[in-house]
Amino acid sequence: MIRKYLLIFSLSFIIVGCGGGSETNPITVEVTMESSAEVVQYNETYTISWTSTGSQCYASGSWSGERPVSGSETFTAKTNGQVGYGMECRKNNIFAQAQAVVTLEKDFINSFDFKDEDVIEVLSIDHSDGSRHKISSHQVGDFNNDGSQDMLIAYRVDDPRDNAEDLHPRFFQILGGDELTTSELILDGCSSGEMMTTLDFNLDGIVDLAVLPTKSVKTISGEAVDSNICFFQGSESGLDVTSWNSLDYIDNSSTIDLNNFAVTSIDPVDISGDGYLDLLMWAKEGNNSTAGLPFYIVANTASNAFVQLSTDFINLDPYLPSNGCSQDILFLCSWQDFYGTSQIYFDEGISIDLIGSACNEDLSICSYTSFKERYDEGNDYNWSAASLDALTPSVNSGQSYSNKISIVDNNEDGFYDIFLLENNTKFSVFERVISGMNTQDTGDFLSLLSSAVKFTDDWILLDLDLDNDFDLLAPIDCYEQSCNNKKFYTYNKSFYESDVSTSAGDITFTASQGSTIITVNDIEHGANYGQLVTFSGAEGLGGAITAEILNGQFSITSTPSVDTYTVEVSTGATAEDTGNGGSVVVGTYVETTYIWSEEDVSATINFPGKTINTLWLDSDGDNDIDVISISESRSVVAGTNIPISSTYTIYHHKNDSLR
Repeated sequence: MIRKYLLIFSLSFIIVGCGGGSETNPITVEVTMESSAEVVQYNETYTISWTSTGSQCYASGSWSGERPVSGSETFTAKTNGQVGYGMECRKNNIFAQAQAVVTLEKDFINSFDFKDEDVIEVLSIDHSDGSRHKISSHQVGDFNNDGSQDMLIAYRVDDPRDNAEDLHPRFFQILGGDELTTSELILDGCSSGEMMTTLDFNLDGIVDLAVLPTKSVKTISGEAVDSNICFFQGSESGLDVTSWNSLDYIDNSSTIDLNNFAVTSIDPVDISGDGYLDLLMWAKEGNNSTAGLPFYIVANTASNAFVQLSTDFINLDPYLPSNGCSQDILFLCSWQDFYGTSQIYFDEGISIDLIGSACNEDLSICSYTSFKERYDEGNDYNWSAASLDALTPSVNSGQSYSNKISIVDNNEDGFYDIFLLENNTKFSVFERVISGMNTQDTGDFLSLLSSAVKFTDDWILLDLDLDNDFDLLAPIDCYEQSCNNKKFYTYNKSFYESDVSTSAGDITFTASQGSTIITVNDIEHGANYGQLVTFSGAEGLGGAITAEILNGQFSITSTPSVDTYTVEVSTGATAEDTGNGGSVVVGTYVETTYIWSEEDVSATINFPGKTINTLWLDSDGDNDIDVISISESRSVVAGTNIPISSTYTIYHHKNDSLR
């Protein structure tokens, strides 16, 4: 039983007239709180009770608002970790506080708690001709600034068509909150729907959205359909499409026609240096596109956002690598298309580097390429300074590509690592080390190499079970391949620790007079910032740094090189500390190994019918992960595959678990 008790005394002095005399009346306020249990498992209930001698009480911590001066409330355990309940009560100007803390425990599978009664139909679309349709892209964001995540869905026919307009997408907005609101947004003439991104283009504090052209949707005759960029402006009521066309939304004095170009990838990057994110567009040449090289859309509050060309290509007209090659810009003669680009700190500088999969047109030749140099003026990248083969892939070296790359500190060593999906089939983690990126991935997902499963680009890294690391939620591509009951994979990231010792004599020390920082010399130590190491067998260094000081456990404070790191001792070195610790020093490192283990939680969600998409978001702002599913139903002529009608239904599945 948890019990907290607090009693506060106060003296009030009352002056009484008419005959004199005085008395002292102490005013006291008492508050006690208790919980029915100290440790509670997931979905179990527990009760918080309190009593007080005050006249008003207010809750704080994991609950809030005014409460009666005594009472109890029952809660159901939904999250993980310690949960604190505070109570402050008062009488006149005298206050007292109390608190109860409960530890909630949950397993990884408890992060997926979906009930059939919480499934609602959001939208149903019927097609009398039986044509097949698809969700061509979607984007999650808080479009109305209410704290809940919303979603925009692009939906189009996926059967061959002669008419380009028949292949234009429809857009459906799902606004989150206590109750979902769904509406169709009409953009007459917006032809693109294969790629989306969010950015605050007008810097009003509400996220906006852009749908980007890829020129990958084509008519039967081969005419490219999706060729214009379409803008959706965030507002208190959701996405506003009044000025969706770039002619109304973007200031553009360049030769690029924003209604006739194609992109393969985008990156949010502050190219203007004003502290706000801009949009780097990786354009692709071909199909009469007016751009084939990187350029920027710069966010702006004074007027419209505007187009800014890259420094290296500012004089090119047309803005194409083939044109640059003809003008003897030699590196453009071998310029590739870039997919899945992302940003990472490769070097020790503070500038953000770029990495992406550079491929030829049919993706048969690819290389993970990085750009690590910027110009001193203008903050722009030096596109001629490309580093090829920055990563060594595990899938079909030379043909590996990724449509999505995420940056995350996978092993908590202070360096940002790379997490990506290779060829839609194999997840890989590339660990950053002092000298740069590792040449090979960690191998955590090697089992996928023998699997035929293909994933969508909608995978998410997030801490599902609140154990302070990132787990993986990966939807399966159920549109291109047949899925049974399993519509997504989940991987629980965990770790274990082990002691690894050096040979005697591998370690020596170097001290600096007056400093408490000791340099430890260990060839190719492989140690990380914050890692624990215990030294034994060390001799004193000859002065204040004695054997007693050195022989113990330390936390590594820095890693200047692959052969040295530093620790901090309790006293500063003197001029006499010229020794190296002797020839028998042993270092025992606490090594942490991180592993990704698949957890099959598919049975926790009942998806209706033939589900072809699962799209994930926190739809009501309660810090969990909910899901939007899309099911397909097609009727055919008996005994044939000739379609008669088709229906696509969108459902919302609320997660009852909390993160």
